[in-house]
Amino acid sequence: MEYTDRFVRIFEQATPTDRRLGRVWYPDAWDIAVGLARGYGYPAPHVAAAISALSPMVRWDLNVEYTRSLLRSVRDGIIEPQLPVFKSNVKKAINALDIGVDALLGAPKTTEFTRGICLEPDAAVVDRWIARACGYTGRLNKKTYDIVAQPLREAACMCGEDVAPFQATVWIMVRSPQRDLFE
Repeated sequence: MEYTDRFVRIFEQATPTDRRLGRVWYPDAWDIAVGLARGYGYPAPHVAAAISALSPMVRWDLNVEYTRSLLRSVRDGIIEPQLPVFKSNVKKAINALDIGVDALLGAPKTTEFTRGICLEPDAAVVDRWIARACGYTGRLNKKTYDIVAQPLREAACMCGEDVAPFQATVWIMVRSPQRDLFE
């Protein structure tokens, strides 16, 4: 319950603007995926999966830039695009362009992030920022993901929100340099 309570407290501190930004974050990300998909001839969910595959430890603006660069490289026949991300993630992203989210199976964060970008309201995306928000300091992996994801779902329900926009709002809050949420 401790993690759930922390998520609720952070969400309750969100201004109406923060909550609006949380509600539009994934629709805006979907619009980016759709635009890239149209520009490069892939299904939008596959581009969403590629975006997600490249996302670990990467800022959102760079994530979009790297995805665009990947799409351009693949279009131009470059077999191993050089991007400043983990090489294994580049391979997953290329595979995702062909088969979609199935390329990410076994990776809960990127699978859920793809679901969020594809506007699935129950997507529970747990990254380092969301883990930090609830006070979880352990390692995030397949075995531990639900330690944070389940309280996130519970907190969203308690606040009457869908999980994805709730998560996006908490993510916005915890990343804001103007707020000290960790005292």
